[in-house]
Amino acid sequence: MGDDNYFLLIEFIEKYNLNFDKFEYDKHFESEGDFIGFKNLVLGLLKLPVLIINSLIIKYFSITLYIRIDNFFFDRTNEKKDLTFGDLILSKLKWEFCLRDECRVQLAK
Repeated sequence: MGDDNYFLLIEFIEKYNLNFDKFEYDKHFESEGDFIGFKNLVLGLLKLPVLIINSLIIKYFSITLYIRIDNFFFDRTNEKKDLTFGDLILSKLKWEFCLRDECRVQLAK
């Protein structure tokens, strides 16, 4: 169910016969096991009342003061690199894995 990105990537690589030896899956995608583990389940259940109260307080003050208050319980850090369709298209043009930030393509006249 959660491996759609993996199967899409494998199908893309096989269809266009690309060299993805340099590609490191873990740098771009989270493991499902990290989200569903027992420890995260228990911690999530313990945090739930605090998160609900926090969101209600933020909503109340945001409406009352007419300003947006950031939810400090929500962790927005993401150590994963983005992999976009632009990166896949560039990889197709170069015939090997390449991120747009790291490669250049020169169009012929």
